[in-house]
Amino acid sequence: MDCYKQLRMEISGFKKIICSYSKKSSAAHILPELETALIVKDKEAILYGLDVIIEWYNNNISEIRSNQYVTNLEEHIRTHQLLKKIKENLQDYVFEVDEVNDVMKEDDSPIIFLSHKSDDCKYGNALERFIIGLGVKNDQLIYSSHPLHKIPLDANIYEYLRSSIPTTPRSRCRRPPAAS
Repeated sequence: MDCYKQLRMEISGFKKIICSYSKKSSAAHILPELETALIVKDKEAILYGLDVIIEWYNNNISEIRSNQYVTNLEEHIRTHQLLKKIKENLQDYVFEVDEVNDVMKEDDSPIIFLSHKSDDCKYGNALERFIIGLGVKNDQLIYSSHPLHKIPLDANIYEYLRSSIPTTPRSRCRRPPAAS
């Protein structure tokens, strides 16, 4: 079976099995982003999401095996193995041109800068998922709280933003005159 289609078919089962064990794990937290990446066919984000879940399983599978309250151990083992197999097959997977959810041409792509204070991270994450769900590509979003969209560590933040966000003519940015 096509690995992309298989992942789309299995994702709800993966979500159920992982969240039944831990709703607060890194694997559970990345699942909504993985589902969004599957919808918009963002290979980079799909592979990143799979990496997070596989790493979580690698770090926790022995604990899951020894937990006397885990009644679905076989499903965890199957999920872990299947995720590794799907990720391996996705490495060389190429989406057909007509399959890709192109929102805009590359040269007209706007850049969205999403910023928030640390207390409002959950709102920023919800907005990021919403924006990506609309079809905005990873390279169109700068969001420092997510590894796929953050400003590179070796970059000067102001220079990076200046070079990444196209300038808009002032006439389009003026506020309307205040009513008196």
